[in-house]
Amino acid sequence: MSFKAILDFLIPRCCAACAAPSQNALCHPCLMALPWLDPTHSHRSKHPALSATFAPLAFSEEVRKWILRFKYPAPGITNLDSEAKAVALFLARTTSDRVGPPAPDYVIPIPSHPGRFRERGFDPTYPLASEMANRKGARLQPGAIKRIRYTEPQADLDAQKRIANVSGAFITSPRHLPKEGHIWLVDDVITTGATLAEAARCLYRAGLKDIRGVCVARTVYRNDS
Repeated sequence: MSFKAILDFLIPRCCAACAAPSQNALCHPCLMALPWLDPTHSHRSKHPALSATFAPLAFSEEVRKWILRFKYPAPGITNLDSEAKAVALFLARTTSDRVGPPAPDYVIPIPSHPGRFRERGFDPTYPLASEMANRKGARLQPGAIKRIRYTEPQADLDAQKRIANVSGAFITSPRHLPKEGHIWLVDDVITTGATLAEAARCLYRAGLKDIRGVCVARTVYRNDS
């Protein structure tokens, strides 16, 4: 019997939301109860550098709870909220399964600024991108873009200030930049799309053309159709 099997026997796996027995971080009923968006709603892009954006979940209170717990664990246990991390990675896998073809050749996470990394102790987008890359058999390229400006949290800003906040925030790293292929640019949540657009513009100017923004969730506005 493997160590994992012994551990599962001693500590039965259960759903993080309802505590029912489950082999995944969320049981099937809890997963299906999340606010899934239909594919025609989820695929949209207003930015010329992005061929499409995809986020299968509405950024509801339930989804927001798990993502914020994952991104901002309690002080003293940085990156150790194992329950929230398990849910976030499970949602990343589920997201990658719902994105239609073509499959990515490369997956690029939107990076944190080094100062933010030191504050938090980890880069939350990296494990999401890594999970998606593993799921799709793609190559993870975390060094393809770098954040060179320490920006304010986007959640605190309106749409116009978000655009200004991330303007010029990224540069490409030629050493790690793919030359061609289908690209997934990964972040956790799409709100206005300003961060994705600025990072994609940076890649586009470097010669990459097929860039899709892939996130776990998106903010849905009343005038969305």
